[in-house]
Amino acid sequence: MDLDLVHHFINVIHSLDRDENLQSTKENKKTRFQITPELAQKLQIWKDYQNRELDQFDIEQNDDQLVFTFTNSKGEINQPVIPEYLNNRLNTIKKHHPELAKTHPHALRHTFATLAKEGGATMEDISKALTHSDEKTTRLYVDEPNVVDLSAQKKFAIRLDQERNAN
Repeated sequence: MDLDLVHHFINVIHSLDRDENLQSTKENKKTRFQITPELAQKLQIWKDYQNRELDQFDIEQNDDQLVFTFTNSKGEINQPVIPEYLNNRLNTIKKHHPELAKTHPHALRHTFATLAKEGGATMEDISKALTHSDEKTTRLYVDEPNVVDLSAQKKFAIRLDQERNAN
């Protein structure tokens, strides 16, 4: 099951291959994200709505039902959301709002990483959230200047003062 709304978790256990078929995630990772009660409530409202919509097509929800689906250009309903669909939606938004920067779904991962780092998250925590096995990969996602804080200089000054006071 991808959603555990009672305990407030999203389980990521599937991905799509290049042919848009469901498959296990890279390296068969099973990632469990804790979500807020508010998000769990919104997802429950969505699942209830989705259930009513699918019921019109005699599709019964079960534990394997994907959270987000769409009707593709062939008229096939309840299909997994694919990057092309999301890109088309983002392009439509851009067309109606030319002041916005052009983006793509994967860019949201970079945005998350950068904002999390700016908010004080450690690179280790961000790496876990992005399910990276190596923090070097995560560093590519974080858009931040190389800021050198004063901690090393302060420690040097303290040690220098200790030496001066000792003599």
